[in-house]
Amino acid sequence: MREFIMSAKGMMLLFIVVMSQGISTGQAVKITMHGKLVAEPCTLAPGDEKKEVFLGHIGPAFLYENGRTAGTDFTLRLENCDVSGLKAVTVTFSGTEDCELPGHLAINTTCTTRGVAIGLETAQGKFLPLLTESDSQILVNGSNAINLRAFVRASPKAIINHAIIPGAINATATFVLNYS
Repeated sequence: MREFIMSAKGMMLLFIVVMSQGISTGQAVKITMHGKLVAEPCTLAPGDEKKEVFLGHIGPAFLYENGRTAGTDFTLRLENCDVSGLKAVTVTFSGTEDCELPGHLAINTTCTTRGVAIGLETAQGKFLPLLTESDSQILVNGSNAINLRAFVRASPKAIINHAIIPGAINATATFVLNYS
């Protein structure tokens, strides 16, 4: 997919250059686009396309003292992997970013909770900001697992001002698997 995107951008640049050289009205311009359609090496396990992660019950006092919770484990399971072509995978999460904690998911606006956001990290504890590709994970034939964690973090401003408002903590993220 990356190969196609780069080619399409390259062709768009070529098209703009050709257009700037003054093509007369009605003159035909030939644009060739190319790419490569490849089968994804794995399928997402049934049920993993809609994951719910329970983050537990957290008191504001805990967040005032610690700043964040420990990560709650969750796994994206990949099945039927055939690594004869593409041999590695990364994951990229997107969603509404919290305005006080960049890279973290904002709590849904329907929640009354204030002063906290949800962060994502690798199983090793490396922060995984939104819109940032994870480190590459080598795939093996058969089944694979991408192990991750989610945590709740209080904003520094909410900690300083003792402004954490308890309530439901819900956020939605979308993920994309990138194969190479």
